[in-house]
Amino acid sequence: MAGLTDLIIPGGALDAAEVADNFNALKSAVNGLRDESFEPGALNSRHLLDQAASIPNLPFKSMYRTEFGATNLPSNSYNEMVKLSSSNPSLPLYGEEAIVFVFAELEVYNTAVDSAVIGVMSANDMYELRLEFAQGFGSLPSTWSSYTNTTTRYITPGSTAVPAEIGNVTLFGIAKVAAPNTVFDARVTAGSFTYAGGAGSLNGRCKGAISALLVSR
Repeated sequence: MAGLTDLIIPGGALDAAEVADNFNALKSAVNGLRDESFEPGALNSRHLLDQAASIPNLPFKSMYRTEFGATNLPSNSYNEMVKLSSSNPSLPLYGEEAIVFVFAELEVYNTAVDSAVIGVMSANDMYELRLEFAQGFGSLPSTWSSYTNTTTRYITPGSTAVPAEIGNVTLFGIAKVAAPNTVFDARVTAGSFTYAGGAGSLNGRCKGAISALLVSR
């Protein structure tokens, strides 16, 4: 941005013409700003650098997203539905402390409703969906969610008319990446159970997307 036409010096004074020149200079500078220079709400909040202060070539914040199609839910166990991995896509971790905001947008339904009404409540499926994290240096640890609590949601599919009723589920969590860790993964796992704690049917399906916002210091 260009400077003021007439500098304001402590103890000095500006006449009306010089004040007008300064306002015109500011007007020209503001009119010359591009829309890309501002993020939503940036004018009402502190402006942030586009790169991390500690490592200039590391973005201050980056978004990553992985989508997946309809996937079968296992009975009485958990399967991985989708994973946001450090290798696909690549999360730029450089051994610096960082914060990762993870959220999953999921659709869950039961295919049995296409042919028949689902059974009474005691025999109904209950789907459990979990958001889990893992991080490490060089390679991932064998234990997921070792740095944060596991987020679990429970949903019962509808048994109304065809087509199957879709249950919308959002999972979200925040993970702090510790230095010098260089690997971070997030995933959604899900399983089909009954209210009595037994094995659910194999009619459950899940699809959607998992996203992560990586903020580096």
